[in-house]
Amino acid sequence: MRRLLPLALLLLVATPALASAQVVLTLDEPLAAWTGRTFGAAAWPHAERCPALVCDRFEFLVALPDDLEWPAPPLAASIAWDSPEDDFDLYLYDGWGFLVTQSVGRLSQAESVYVDEIKPGTYTLVVVPTLVVASGYDGRVELVLATS
Repeated sequence: MRRLLPLALLLLVATPALASAQVVLTLDEPLAAWTGRTFGAAAWPHAERCPALVCDRFEFLVALPDDLEWPAPPLAASIAWDSPEDDFDLYLYDGWGFLVTQSVGRLSQAESVYVDEIKPGTYTLVVVPTLVVASGYDGRVELVLATS
């Protein structure tokens, strides 16, 4: 059985991630995917004040045409990992740093967020390793476009 790690414990062994890459989502290129870093061991309670050394950040720009017939398309973002014993949380912030939505489930292997009508602008997904031992994750964000 896994020992509970204190929240302040940070024994971090990481591989590089695309966490700070600038990605542009458009109607022509509505999807971006990335592989997050692998955490040796990490525990952090929430996204607020989570240092970049601990939490991954994935910044992206939603660029919609000026002549777009509203409503704007929805946005969906998700992360997934292998072990249900690990726990990551997912937060979406707007360009002003305000929380738009979050997914903080437990006992799963994925987190996802959904925004009904995304506005153009810059957003940041923050991936928090709430209780992780030797695990990484894969992420994706996309504009959900209607199909005819």
